[in-house]
Amino acid sequence: WSGWESLGGRCRGGVGVSSWARNRLDCFVLGTDDALWHKWWNGRRWSGWESLGGRLRYNPSAVSWDRDRIDCFGIGRDDALWHKWWNGRRWSGWESLGGVCRGGTGASSWARGRLDCFVVGTDDAVWHKWYDRRWSDWESLGGRVKHNPSAVSWARDRVDVCAIGSDDRLYHKWWD
Repeated sequence: WSGWESLGGRCRGGVGVSSWARNRLDCFVLGTDDALWHKWWNGRRWSGWESLGGRLRYNPSAVSWDRDRIDCFGIGRDDALWHKWWNGRRWSGWESLGGVCRGGTGASSWARGRLDCFVVGTDDAVWHKWYDRRWSDWESLGGRVKHNPSAVSWARDRVDVCAIGSDDRLYHKWWD
């Protein structure tokens, strides 16, 4: 392990990290101004901080499904899920995906052009929305959780979601 290295910034809450190539890291944090901030490693050095705007409440998540592609998610001041992406040349504007969410987001991708997003709804259940050429409707995955879910994919058509339940235990659910 290396030593801890300060990357600076004025951050509030957690961090989302993604990688679209070898020696490439993209870090996303919620700034003290409630905007999404971005800092990246290009294999040689860290960039400066870049504001991506927005008015977010909770920790962001980020995922990459192809070279030069990053998708970021956060919960806005309106409690909806918001999405912003990098296409290799520029950042998109913010896109509302709706919903009434509390807490942060989890995201994963198991194929080119496939996104899976997870949030906690006002009913304390985990809710799922996915993209595969178009956005799906919201789907309840049930459960009673306290904090934002985390998601990962390790194979095509496979998604694993973990969350802390209302009983303070770790729960795991998967799609295969």
